[in-house]
Amino acid sequence: MKEPFLSIIIPVYNVEDYIEQCLASIYSQDINFLDLEIIIVDDGTQDKSIATVENFLNFPNIKLIAQKNSGLSVARNNGLELAKGKYVWFVDSDDWLIENSLNVLFESLKKFPEIDIFITPLKKVYPSKKISELDLFIDHNLIVKGKNYLFQRFPVGAAQRFIIKRDFLEKTKIKFYPQLLHEDALFGPQLIYNANLVLVFKNALYNYRIRESGSIMSSWRAKNSFDLIFIHKELVNFLNQSIENKIDRVKFLNLIHQVILMSFRFAGEKIDSAEFEEFYKNQRKYIKRQFLILLTKDTVAIFGFKRFLKYLLYYISPLTTFKISNKF
Repeated sequence: MKEPFLSIIIPVYNVEDYIEQCLASIYSQDINFLDLEIIIVDDGTQDKSIATVENFLNFPNIKLIAQKNSGLSVARNNGLELAKGKYVWFVDSDDWLIENSLNVLFESLKKFPEIDIFITPLKKVYPSKKISELDLFIDHNLIVKGKNYLFQRFPVGAAQRFIIKRDFLEKTKIKFYPQLLHEDALFGPQLIYNANLVLVFKNALYNYRIRESGSIMSSWRAKNSFDLIFIHKELVNFLNQSIENKIDRVKFLNLIHQVILMSFRFAGEKIDSAEFEEFYKNQRKYIKRQFLILLTKDTVAIFGFKRFLKYLLYYISPLTTFKISNKF
């Protein structure tokens, strides 16, 4: 039997209001479905999501597997273990594909076999506000080295934007870290740095639903921020183990300081809470030390004195500087 060209991996957990739209957006497209494999991973869902999935099981090349509730990372990893496609795409079950996106994607996958990762802008959809916006703007499809994409500060924090060559992903041995919030902030930078070439689409292929009622800021707990500090430490480990070029090391360190600031930003109005104060007290020394590391001649040479001064202020007083910069 012919191997599929693309495997789409969809973890499912309590998305009965959204999963039909997700699957319909795939199966309504005018493609040869023998080129496509859909792997649904039931992450111990407690609602009627799987009843909806079962209505699609008569379509070709769709698989449903079940696991005990273990989280998004484990579900994605388990789906990847079963994937047979030359490329893999991690799609969230409350999102949906844009019309004709698979035709556009297949055309590029076949035209550019040398590309390790294809990257789509995300069309961020705010249903309650009835508006949408793109998170990435370029004038034309762009082919660049992975590290150039990374160091130009293009977005890397949502794995849904990546369509990845499966043998490349297996060679890197990069997987999603289990039981970790913001897991894509760890996955993305490592993945992109390892890529030789990436292709960035001008037009979005993917609708990314913003569910404001369940947003990170509205549901912040200390684990959100502790996990981001853990991610920063893991990215520093990746830097030390995998990046030898001096300039790349400086650029990577400058890039990942944003993960530390995310640990502040996602707290939102709870940044003045006792719970956040406990987190900050626990991590303050580590945070200050990371900004101290950035106070080098190389930072000035590559990014300028203004960036150096910013890091100096964050080193002197991280939280106060953040609040002033963001007008909390």
